[in-house]
Parts: sequence; structure tokens; C-alpha cells
Amino acid sequence: MLATREQLVKELNTCPEGKKLTEVELEILPEGALELLPSEHPQLPNSRMVTSIAMGGFADIYKAQMKSKSEKGNGRTVVVKVFRDAHLKYKGSPKAKAEYINGLRREYAVWGLLNHKNINLLDGLVIHRDLPSPGLVSEFKKHGDLTEFTRNRGSYDRLHMGRGVACGLGYLHSNGVIHGDLTVLNILVDEETRADGSVTFFPLITDFGKSRLMGEDGFTTKAPNRAMFHLPPELIDHDPAEGDPVTNKVLTFASDVYSFALVLLEIITGKVPYSQENMLPRKIPTAITESALRPTLAKYPVLDPSYEFCWPILEACWKGKKEDRITIQEAHDHLCNPGSEWKASQNAEKN
Repeated sequence: MLATREQLVKELNTCPEGKKLTEVELEILPEGALELLPSEHPQLPNSRMVTSIAMGGFADIYKAQMKSKSEKGNGRTVVVKVFRDAHLKYKGSPKAKAEYINGLRREYAVWGLLNHKNINLLDGLVIHRDLPSPGLVSEFKKHGDLTEFTRNRGSYDRLHMGRGVACGLGYLHSNGVIHGDLTVLNILVDEETRADGSVTFFPLITDFGKSRLMGEDGFTTKAPNRAMFHLPPELIDHDPAEGDPVTNKVLTFASDVYSFALVLLEIITGKVPYSQENMLPRKIPTAITESALRPTLAKYPVLDPSYEFCWPILEACWKGKKEDRITIQEAHDHLCNPGSEWKASQNAEKN
């Protein structure tokens, strides 16, 4: 496990002399290591057709069985994320395809180095004849993302889930890594069986396409260029004449902390951030930046009175100025010790 930022940077520097950090690349897995699994169609129970099992905004997800030389039995189930229509960008051009593959390997290199209980592991990149384009291989989790899990499960230990997200994000920050796109859709759910036979659920942060090393040359992290209410005020540059807000500022640890607050809000209230506001969605970004709009306890009541101690944590995480926000470690400590006294960090360098 990578324990310090220095170790992570050292790992990234384990490459041929003269190679830049931006040239560190994700491993390409052998095609033979993966067997794509056919989709389960109720109307075609015996079909061997390989199609995606899920579709996101920009990618399709395929299910596969993966086996390494060291693994016995049938191996383990993984998912392969393929960015939709990517093959159209390099169709008929081997050079363009190679550039696309190299870009993916660099973009997701940091994720491939992470190892923590609350981080979904990335195995590597696969180029498979039955896939439309190269795909990212990661562990399959049957419960899906946090939104899907909550919809299907309903009741679970929500404080434990929130603490797990904070723990995983704390691991990232302690190693100098910024996630950059933390939402409930980028948090998977796994389970473990305790000694007494009871089952507990815990979160796995995933999808690190925007993640980078803080302060390393060539690893300046840019915010995702799309409208996201989980982004902090300093990342929203909104021009009403342009419609949707765009983001073009540099991400920080503090921007992750702000996003964590909205994730925690959704966990303990069951409500999507800003869904209870009496205004058009397109006006919300302006209200966040110009009127300091934030969720309130009145509009977003917690699901259990015992969660109310979390509200000061939320307020300390989503403060308007990034230097005024607490660190994720402080948020985690307070979540684990309700009622404990703490002071918000005023050190901008920590954020």
C-alpha cells in the first residue's frame, strides 16, 4: 500500500531515465486474460451475444471474467469501461488509435497505482477484438454505485458509509492525489462479512479520470468541463448568456472536500443536493457563486436525528472560500468522534 505522497511520486518516477511524469502509463492487459461475458437478456436466455450491461453518459460497461497466472479456478468478475464512439475518432488511422490508447494510459496511470480498502482497484487497459475500442478494467461490484445501492437496499449504516468515503478520500489526499469528480455516481458499494456473521457495506471511490498528483510538473489538474452542482464556487465560472456553466480553474484538495460534503449530504438525507430549491436548475450555479446558496437543514432534514451532528461538518466543508474549509482528515475525525471539538484549518497550502 502506498503510505505517503513521496512513495507515490517515487512509484511514478520508476520509469526510463528522462521520461516525464506525464508519460507514466497504465498497464495493458493481455487480451487472453479476459473472457467477455454475454449479456443476460430475459427474452434470449441462451444468447451468447456480447453487449454492454450498463450505459453511462459517456461510456458503456461490459462484464468479463479475468484470470491471471497466479489465480486458480474461474478467476474473478470484472467490468470493462469503454468510452462511447471513441473508435470513430481514430477509424482507419492506426496512428490516431495509438495516440488514443497512449492518452488513456497516461490519464488513468494514477488510479492504477492506488491501493486502499475504500478505493476501487484498476487492473489496467485491455484491447479486445470484441470491444469497439480499448477499455478500462476494474473490479465488478454487484451492488453498483451508491445511488443504485440506496434505491435497492434502502436501509444501511449511512454513517459508516460516509466515514468510508472520507477515509478513502483521506488516503488520496495523504498521497497527494486529487480526485476531481467526486459524486455518488463515482462511489461503488461492496460488502464484507464480520466474525459474528453479520454483513456490513462499505464504499469504494472509483472513476479517477480527472485525478492528478498535487503540485507535480505535468500533473496540473483541470476541472471537468461540464455543469456539476457538486463543484465548489471557485470552479464555477458561469456566464448566464452561455447557458450551462463551464469550469476552467485548477482543482485542489479543498474542491474535493466541498464535493465530499454534497456526497455526505445525500447519504444522510436521501435527497439530491439542490433538488429542494425553488428555482430553475440553470440558475443554481449563479446562486451558488453569487448568493452563497447552500442546502439547509430545514429543506434537507436528516433521515435520523442521530445524524444531526454531521451538519456542522457539512457547513465547514462547503464554505465559500477554499482556504476556510476543513481538511478531509478533520472531517473524517469528527465523523468518527461526534461531539469532539475541532477547529477549521486556515492553511491554504493544506487545501
